[in-house]
Amino acid sequence: MLLLLQVIHMLFIQGVYNVITGNYPTGDKDAITLAALQFQARFGPHNPSSHKPGFLSTTLVEYIPTAHLMLKPPAGEAREDEEEETCSGSCSWGNAAGEGVSRRH
Repeated sequence: MLLLLQVIHMLFIQGVYNVITGNYPTGDKDAITLAALQFQARFGPHNPSSHKPGFLSTTLVEYIPTAHLMLKPPAGEAREDEEEETCSGSCSWGNAAGEGVSRRH
């Protein structure tokens, strides 16, 4: 049983690696969901005293594929591959420089 759990864990780690590196293409929603699960597993529940804006700025690329790190598009332009159903109302992401990016639709 222990060997089976170790194999499952290794397959999970390999899957996460392949999503992060772009070997397994994913949509925005799936990439963000996987990143959220990884954040929860590593950092636990939200703690306002330690989880302040920017605390992930240097490690964000370890959780979200580079293709999904949304950089602020020029005014009036949107990313071509962006899916409208990714979020409703107001959305926020960060880019590789740790800057927050928001969008309302």
